[in-house]
Amino acid sequence: MGPATMQHRTRRIIQAFLETPNTGTIELVRDWRAREKPDIRIVDGPAFSTLELIPDEEFARGCGHFIGARGQLLFILFLDDHPELDTSVDRLFVAGDFNGWQAAIGNPAWELFPAFLGKHSVMIWSGDADPLLNPSGHRFKFVTQEHKWLPVPPTAWNAVRDSQGNVNHRLDGERTGHHLYRFSLASALDLSRSWVLGWEKEGEGVHLRPAGTFFGLHSDLALGALVRHDETIFRIFAPRASKVELFISPSLEAGTEPHRYVLTRRAEPVDRLREGLLGDLLPSVKSARGTHTPSNWQGVWEVTLDQNLNGWFYWYQIDGPTGPFSLFNKHHRILDPYAAAAVGPKGPGIVIDPMGCQRQPHKPAFKTPDWQDLVMAEA
Repeated sequence: MGPATMQHRTRRIIQAFLETPNTGTIELVRDWRAREKPDIRIVDGPAFSTLELIPDEEFARGCGHFIGARGQLLFILFLDDHPELDTSVDRLFVAGDFNGWQAAIGNPAWELFPAFLGKHSVMIWSGDADPLLNPSGHRFKFVTQEHKWLPVPPTAWNAVRDSQGNVNHRLDGERTGHHLYRFSLASALDLSRSWVLGWEKEGEGVHLRPAGTFFGLHSDLALGALVRHDETIFRIFAPRASKVELFISPSLEAGTEPHRYVLTRRAEPVDRLREGLLGDLLPSVKSARGTHTPSNWQGVWEVTLDQNLNGWFYWYQIDGPTGPFSLFNKHHRILDPYAAAAVGPKGPGIVIDPMGCQRQPHKPAFKTPDWQDLVMAEA
């Protein structure tokens, strides 16, 4: 295999995750061994503020092992991830393709022992890496002396699933943590666009996949169809949308043409973001406290109509980015997830004025019948 082919194989991104609007993680096809950092960038996007390898401790926690500086292989289990283990009673072993799986249970040569890694209590086995990495691809798992196999998260960087559905860790001498990078951006990405991570020079790029704390973004504003005296506010949280359109109708009878309104993206103050979730990951946004956020941070869309629309039917049509990790269809009817009522599981929603649902004072209060007058049935 020539140098050009080897370089091309190395310059490939397996996947990349957008964990918050300005931070993410990159997985390369193999360890990056060049002195310079990978020349990766967001295509037509903001520049990286930082691009660093993930810490060894983080790799070990997710992958169950790491390679030490002296060629030692360490199998590691973080005990705070497994509160069910009692190290005063439980013995723990590493079992895999390299030691016969079941044969390793009870064998002192494969037993893990308590230790500390920084501030963390861990169980560790250490030994020469070379015989376990050659050939590459050995699977492994942790197991107690009682034959309790500890589960491997399917999202682990080195998780592999066999034909029977079992998930194991995998050893790979070319993927030892130097293939995983974390980045931060000089400014937050516009979430209504689909973004591609690529190379400055030749190499294969990938679409960024939303993940991690990204899914914790929220708004503390009241959402749904909100009736207030002689007006109705329609408000929905759609941070990745590029356009939101409201359809409302007083009737569902055939021939009734719904009214259409385009919602506007609401400008929210920075303090509406949950700082406990995003914290210092957003220094450029936090420094703007008291001002409105950039357009790509405005996740709430709304429109106010000057009429009490109690009893009307409504739905949305939402457009957004295209790409392998987007499912937007601007022609699809969307039931408001915050609708107070709906005609059916697919909608449409129904506007409900809570003031109109209050018990009228002249009506007698409901009294539960005596038990002998109740009729009960199990459906």
